[in-house]
Amino acid sequence: MSDLFTVTTAATDLALLSLAELRRATGAADGQEADLVTLGARVAAVIARACKIAADGATAPTLRLETVADTFELDYSRPDLILSRRPIISVVSVVENGVTLTADDYRADAGAGLLRRRLDGRSWSWPPCFEIVVSYAAGWATVPEDLKLAAAKTATMIWAESGPSPRDPNLKRVRTEGIDEVEYWVPPASDSLLSAEILDLLRPYTNETIG
Repeated sequence: MSDLFTVTTAATDLALLSLAELRRATGAADGQEADLVTLGARVAAVIARACKIAADGATAPTLRLETVADTFELDYSRPDLILSRRPIISVVSVVENGVTLTADDYRADAGAGLLRRRLDGRSWSWPPCFEIVVSYAAGWATVPEDLKLAAAKTATMIWAESGPSPRDPNLKRVRTEGIDEVEYWVPPASDSLLSAEILDLLRPYTNETIG
């Protein structure tokens, strides 16, 4: 993990679902567009938090495409630099102790979010440095389908809890034949806001190095 993370060009749209996709997920009626916009923002924020997406404190974290920068101060050599966001779409620049490296001096593992040093065509360790600044574009310009599915399920859950007709989304059945009987799909008290199914869908997008 870097010593300093900053967002240099923030995403203009943080939403993981379009209004039409939100409407299908919730069954919202016409005229509820403002509610759906708010819902979409909440879904994006909840999923970004669940995925432990790095934030700079000034810009909301997102899985959407942004240009960001990681600054490393290395006390010892490392085989890879672990970047704060992934997937890496492109590396804008790498500056090592004030010297801008060429594209031949490093190689990115886009999916893993790793940057490896190269020297004379071979993999090398990053040396102890006062400062290495990596500027890069990372995130999704087009939201993957499994991430959309997780977002849709999250939208359904939040809408059920706080929409126009709130209800417990875990409630399966209520019987009132003499004595009430309440049955839940899953235990209503849970350590996580999101279900195990949603968390499983988000696993490939979760940054285990943060938090």
